[in-house]
Amino acid sequence: MSTFYQRGIHKAALRKSMQSKELKRLLDIVRLDKNFVVFLRDDYFNVYYRGGNVAKVESAKSVQFDKEYFREHKNKEEEDYSFINKRIEEATALFKAGRYQEYLNMIIAAMEHYFELGLKNGEEKESQHQLCINNTFESASEYILLDVEYMVSIKSKFAYCGKRRCGKDLDSIPKPRFDIIAIRKADGKICIMELKKGTKALTKKSGIGEHAESFENTVGYSKEREKFFVDEMRSVLSQMKDLNLIDNRIEILSDEVEYMFVFQENSKELNTANQVQVFRDTMKKELQREGLTKEYPVIELRDKEYSLRNNRL
Repeated sequence: MSTFYQRGIHKAALRKSMQSKELKRLLDIVRLDKNFVVFLRDDYFNVYYRGGNVAKVESAKSVQFDKEYFREHKNKEEEDYSFINKRIEEATALFKAGRYQEYLNMIIAAMEHYFELGLKNGEEKESQHQLCINNTFESASEYILLDVEYMVSIKSKFAYCGKRRCGKDLDSIPKPRFDIIAIRKADGKICIMELKKGTKALTKKSGIGEHAESFENTVGYSKEREKFFVDEMRSVLSQMKDLNLIDNRIEILSDEVEYMFVFQENSKELNTANQVQVFRDTMKKELQREGLTKEYPVIELRDKEYSLRNNRL
């Protein structure tokens, strides 16, 4: 494995299992179900459902998921964690036995109940998942999603090099997270996208300004770093094609990366008619606060609209 972090499946045994052995059966199941999406990580892959991680898979005998999915009550004090642990053991046993459909059915049922309790997920996660579903394979979208929730490792060749610090003692190097990595069909260019749904969280931590500052001090810091990122995405794309997880016709044709925002209106907010203007004004103010003078493209989506297109605010 490389000294530097690099997204993708590097272990031969895991790749073989995904291509032709046990884990191929799992991938075959989730490929046929539009409710699931699969993305590669660093020697493991994640299966997502409604924006939640159904399975973190490192091998045919190793799966992880959030044990909180099996909660029965909204208040933790009411939970019987011995029961939860038993359910976790049952689900894990199903996976290790290769009974993947039963495993998925069990986890999904638990997740649906978990979301009904209002414990997690959120509208932005749901929107991100719908964007994954609606911008793949045969879709009429102008983009194809290649990755989500990309965390820039401190071991990456384009690790964060700005002034911001994090952690309890505020001395740790941040590990920024990009919401969406997509390929634009028209020119084969990689686009890093940050999704914002509605106007309520625009100025909070990880708001517009911080996102853009993170990009400028990671992938966007130099042409060399940009090329490192594109090459990594080319490798991921190649592996996704080999696993039949992405349209085989898609190519990355540019060594440049475009950074942009995806703003989706939220019909639950009272100021529906003014949301786009609020976003415009907030973006300008937040970028100025970070000392950024660039203008970033924005794809505007109506609520419940998920096909990415080249309409710019």
